[in-house]
Amino acid sequence: MTKHEQTRRDLELALYRIQKGRPKNITAERKLSIVSVAEETGVSASTIHNRYPDMAEHIRTLMGKDSRRQRNELKSRLDQSVETIRQLRSDSAGLERQIKALASENARLLTENHQLTSTVGNGKVVSLTKNKD
Repeated sequence: MTKHEQTRRDLELALYRIQKGRPKNITAERKLSIVSVAEETGVSASTIHNRYPDMAEHIRTLMGKDSRRQRNELKSRLDQSVETIRQLRSDSAGLERQIKALASENARLLTENHQLTSTVGNGKVVSLTKNKD
C-alpha cells in the first residue's frame, strides 16, 4: 500500500470515528469538518483539499446533509410556533369580542338600573320589596 493510499485509508477511518462519536485525537464534541478530520488523521486541512479533493467534497456533502436536517427541524419548529401564534391571536380576538359584548351589556344594565332607581325615588312608584330598616 502506497503512502497516498494509506493516508486515504486513515482519512476514511478518521471520518468514520468522528461520525460515530469515537475519535482518538480530537474531542468527541467536535463537529464534522475538514479540519476535524485532518486533525484526527494527523494531516493538514490543505492536504485534504489539495491531494484528496474527492474526500473534501464527501465531507462537505456529509456536513451539508446535517445542515439540511437541522434547517428542516428548525423550519418545522418555526412552522409550529407560527401556527400556535395564529391560534392564540384568534383566541385573543374572540375574547376581546366577548369583553366588548359584556361591557356593552353591563352599560345597558347600569342605565336600566339608574332609570329604575330614579323611577322608584320620585315618590309616585312604590317598591314591592320590603326595606329592612
